[in-house]
Amino acid sequence: FNIEGSDQYELNPILTNADFRQAFYFAIDRETFSAEVRAPSLPTYGFLGPVYLSTEYNFVSYRGSQPGQDVLNGLAPDTFGYDPIQAKEYFDDAYDAAVLADDIQEGDMVSVEFKFYDVETNWQMANWVKYTVETIFNTGETTPIFTLEHAPVSSAALNQAWDNGDFEMTFGGWQGLNFDAPSMLGQVYNTAFDYMLEKGFDTQI
Repeated sequence: FNIEGSDQYELNPILTNADFRQAFYFAIDRETFSAEVRAPSLPTYGFLGPVYLSTEYNFVSYRGSQPGQDVLNGLAPDTFGYDPIQAKEYFDDAYDAAVLADDIQEGDMVSVEFKFYDVETNWQMANWVKYTVETIFNTGETTPIFTLEHAPVSSAALNQAWDNGDFEMTFGGWQGLNFDAPSMLGQVYNTAFDYMLEKGFDTQI
């Protein structure tokens, strides 16, 4: 997510609301995603999945350890982070906050743009995510109040958007350093380096 905007992209205020981001987290059925959309893969609901070890001397993955499990308590571990009821509650809270802040009027449609590399496999993923989150966030509403807008672009355009922060929501992945998870996390999810896609989150401190 981009919570600071850019020279080309005006900040979308709903993205700055932590409840909205929590809603998105709980709205994703990672087990279905890994089995049907991006198979074969493993449903992962934390930064470090089950393939990562803290050192090459470990025989239990970080996520398989008690500390690795405890840190994700409260994030629906039994369903790999999926809880549509909580997702809708968080979204409603974020929507109400946006109304109170005069960012939107009651009944307005909230829109978030999803920018991705324009290839068939990504369209499959993007369509699935759009259907999933729109179904949950619009549940019980008289008319839809949320839409996820697709923004497919070329590889070069996507890289430029990542560099400049010209997006609202996008996605990427990481791999490697399976036997040195702290180092991997410290390199990838770190605003001091160039690998982190998120904008507006200061993690280097």
